Amino acid sequence: MRMRRATAATLLFIGLSVGCHRTAAQRCPTLPVPDDAADARSPSYTLPLSQTDADDLTNRLQYDLSERKMKADVAARPDAKKEYGGRLQLLMAPITRSNLKSGKLKAWLSQPTIEKVTDSRPGEQQNSVNAVTANDGAFFWIFYPEGNRLTKVMAVKVSACQNMKEAAH
Repeated sequence: MRMRRATAATLLFIGLSVGCHRTAAQRCPTLPVPDDAADARSPSYTLPLSQTDADDLTNRLQYDLSERKMKADVAARPDAKKEYGGRLQLLMAPITRSNLKSGKLKAWLSQPTIEKVTDSRPGEQQNSVNAVTANDGAFFWIFYPEGNRLTKVMAVKVSACQNMKEAAH
């Protein structure tokens, strides 16, 4: 009886250790921005940002990038100018991929960057194969490169990528 329990316990241990091991989650290099999430993303802006583009983007951030909220004048982030004004100043100077991994940009975009992102919107895949994405917890910031220099940026609401029905609500 004792031998049978020991054998059963050993087999259970072996079965659990072989069949139940942790596997690191794979990151998908395609940011799932659904087609109908136009109400949760900004237009692409040329980098370095001009003051006009920075003001436009700040205004859109105030409404969570939602055209519907802008038309209804329902600000989701009334402090967006205060919160993002200084941060967007960082995008008003030329930036490279390495700038995203250090200094003030890294302090702002503290989540891990994802290299070689493919924009999943139709017609954008070929143009964005080497894009890089960083996020600040509320928005993904997709940077489009030309060589080592980042030449365009688009903001996308994080929850729109996590919940594909975001734009419908």
